[in-house]
Amino acid sequence: MKKKRLAQVYHCHNSKELNKYDLGFNQIDDVPMKSELSAHFNGKELKLFEKVRNHFGNILEQQKKYVRISDKFIIVFLQLIYLATRMVLLPLGHKKRNEFFFKHHFSFKTLLQKLFPNRLFLIHMSGTNCKAFVKTGSSYEDEIITELFTPQENEVVVDVGAHVGKYTLKAGNLIGSKGKIISLEPNPETYKILVKNIKLNKINAISLQLAVSNKKGKVKFYLADYRGKDSIIKDGSELGNLEVETDTLDNILHSLGLQKVDWIKIDVQGAEVWVLEGVQDTIKNSENLRLVVEIHEEKYGKPIKEMLKRLNFNYKIYPRPNHPTNYHLIATRNSKLNI
Repeated sequence: MKKKRLAQVYHCHNSKELNKYDLGFNQIDDVPMKSELSAHFNGKELKLFEKVRNHFGNILEQQKKYVRISDKFIIVFLQLIYLATRMVLLPLGHKKRNEFFFKHHFSFKTLLQKLFPNRLFLIHMSGTNCKAFVKTGSSYEDEIITELFTPQENEVVVDVGAHVGKYTLKAGNLIGSKGKIISLEPNPETYKILVKNIKLNKINAISLQLAVSNKKGKVKFYLADYRGKDSIIKDGSELGNLEVETDTLDNILHSLGLQKVDWIKIDVQGAEVWVLEGVQDTIKNSENLRLVVEIHEEKYGKPIKEMLKRLNFNYKIYPRPNHPTNYHLIATRNSKLNI
């Protein structure tokens, strides 16, 4: 009945013709049209139409980043299941519905991980000409990688906690044949995907299956339910652990004949300050060094900020949307360099 009423507002003869207007949702921001809609629907109904329109828009936008048709189908299908679940639970009210989702750990990401735990999705990398195999396709880091991580030709880039290689691939697109990339990832399974992505895009990178810290040796590496959250820091939520080799970044770079670098990206889930403690010689030698550090909790961010101040680094903070304690910190000593 409501679809018929919406079709009448858009001067359509039937509900099929309404599809020409993208279900009518794409014109809801048009002031005259919104006025017409208001005559047929109350405020709650209009608000629901707008939410649904936004959800459909997000679904269509997200599927564009996937390369393979099969991946697109899976993502759209699961997004629709997730959206339908949210709508079915609307009678519970906003608060109770969110409590239900939190209690049962229900989100699009967890749905994807439970139904396709081992599937590698092939995506177009934001801001590059690269493609990458990933476990999931979404990341708020896309904006950081596209706008702020900008290596230049012939520069040396170090990717600590490379995961599947998003920063590595972006750097490989920019530094040319004379530049260098060193990618470090300790998780054996994730390292395989990193190497796969480097080969897929024919990136000239040195990849090492190694953890980076403030000393050389072996350490326990704790595995999280989400592969990108693995760490040598134990936080009580880990699913298991394995033993991995670790070394300082100074030792690693010296063994490769590198005394200075231009970029160091660090994402090691709480062990960032240990990485910085183990790269002091390289920092002193690298006048144009820029650091990109992902902070996951302020208890890890505070000692990093204190260290950077002692080393005369300036830094800027780029918060993660809806996660006030999770942010990127970009730093440099050279006032001529943009951060």
